[in-house]
Amino acid sequence: MKKNLILTGSLGRRPFKKYAFYSMHEYAKRVDADVEIRGDIPIPDDLNDFKIGRNNNKAYLKKLLWVSEALERYDKVLWLDDTCYVNPLCPNLFEQVPAGYIAAVPNSIHLDISFFMQNYSELMFRTGLDYFDIESCFNSGVVVYTKEMRHLFDKEHLTDKFSKVAWMSHWPEQMVLCYLIVKLNIPRIILDSKYNRMNVDGNYEPYSKYNQRNQDFVINKKLLKDDRFKYESFIYHAVGRSPDVRLKSLKAVHECFSKVNL
Repeated sequence: MKKNLILTGSLGRRPFKKYAFYSMHEYAKRVDADVEIRGDIPIPDDLNDFKIGRNNNKAYLKKLLWVSEALERYDKVLWLDDTCYVNPLCPNLFEQVPAGYIAAVPNSIHLDISFFMQNYSELMFRTGLDYFDIESCFNSGVVVYTKEMRHLFDKEHLTDKFSKVAWMSHWPEQMVLCYLIVKLNIPRIILDSKYNRMNVDGNYEPYSKYNQRNQDFVINKKLLKDDRFKYESFIYHAVGRSPDVRLKSLKAVHECFSKVNL
């Protein structure tokens, strides 16, 4: 077993994940890390007695439980959502994060997060904790965790009164994670935005075009052939409402970097 792990989880039918998984395995070979793709995980009874936003979707809680379990066995864990594609040129993220730190990209880098920030600011105001909007408002799709911060996932923290408020948000585990990083004063590193290039509904400007009829963005394959795209980001993160658009987006990114037919 190696010291570092690339971890993701995937539940249900998610056809785009094959492109994400391929890139993760290739990246793991280059940075000498293990890879785990987690399926379902049982939720302890003492963590199953509160509700979660988005129709009580327990997958958001499982995401943090997967990470917590992995930190029992590895020094560092790179969590990647199953909608992330790792550029073959991506540097070794594990080398950039010292022991005891957490590292991620702020949401505000790529997205209009005014609604999220309103919810987050209201929550943090209630806690009375000091926080910085950008520095403590990470996106949870790409995160490097280190074993020294595993206590973040202790039951007493995941279920305290403010965590329970955060669990009811539209971004459950992300809101909880951001709150607990501040509460527990976890040292954090703000990664360059290239490590989590988020799109919304397939929008990778200027490498995409808007489809008025379908009201979503479609990757422009002619622009994908532009070598500048290959250096534009290290991790491409397809976010948004439509699984079909995510599939098209990750497939196009994959075809830009690899000739392997999946």
